[in-house]
Amino acid sequence: HRRVLPAARHPPPHTLFDRIATAIQASAQALDGKTALEFREGRWLRYRPGIRCKRLWNRNTILLSCRPGAVLPAHDHELDEHIVVISGDFVVGGRTFRAGDYHHAPAGSRHADAFTRGGCVLMVQYVP
Repeated sequence: HRRVLPAARHPPPHTLFDRIATAIQASAQALDGKTALEFREGRWLRYRPGIRCKRLWNRNTILLSCRPGAVLPAHDHELDEHIVVISGDFVVGGRTFRAGDYHHAPAGSRHADAFTRGGCVLMVQYVP
């Protein structure tokens, strides 16, 4: 067995606090003037049953978090709609899109119900 000595016998190096303070300052400087938001952070709103949404950098750019089996009902597109699948699966028009895949629906178009089998996260941007 290894013998563990009490902390008092091994004080931290005298430079430890300075190294920690420097790392904190470097992190703060790297993010200065920028916005950084973790996935769980921000204001998530209920959009449809099993679907939440969160606005990103403007009102036309959102994240959708969809639980398994969630359905986006058929709808018309007043604006161009750009979708990038961040994770999971998203089925539109019988085609399954997965992480990294892109779907575009032009203004004036319509599509039937879209859904997810296992759940997904989508980034959606509406462009006039």
